[in-house]
Amino acid sequence: MGIRSDLVLGLCSLLDAEGACTWTPTGVVDVLADPAPVFRTIYPDTPDIAAALTAYATGGDEPTLSGSVLMLQVRTRGSLDDPGAAEDLDDAISQALMGNYPIVLDTGCRVSVIIRVSSSPIGRDAKGRMELSTNYRIMVHDPGPHRG
Repeated sequence: MGIRSDLVLGLCSLLDAEGACTWTPTGVVDVLADPAPVFRTIYPDTPDIAAALTAYATGGDEPTLSGSVLMLQVRTRGSLDDPGAAEDLDDAISQALMGNYPIVLDTGCRVSVIIRVSSSPIGRDAKGRMELSTNYRIMVHDPGPHRG
């Protein structure tokens, strides 16, 4: 797998171990899962309360060293009955990530720094459920054939 997959899958597993989210590598979860499920990249239409993690690159890599800077977008969704559930889930995820470094994730991805950069409401989805997006800057060990 690539470094972005290793980061996202490792963080999903970490969030499960920390009790912030429920993670199953198959993506199949009980709609009544407690805590709410986390998915890779996109969440399905059900359950209402859910999180999705996506990694992306914006530059800032160290050209001759082995560090890469990746961004992590954490999207959370609440329910019609509890629009604040998106914020509560986002807070639980933040508590599991912030200060939890350096760490080697179970995918082998080595994380040296996690910094929350921004958090903003996205608005309502097509079903009226509130969504929130939080972005983190993450430094990972990413050696390659031409650098550290």
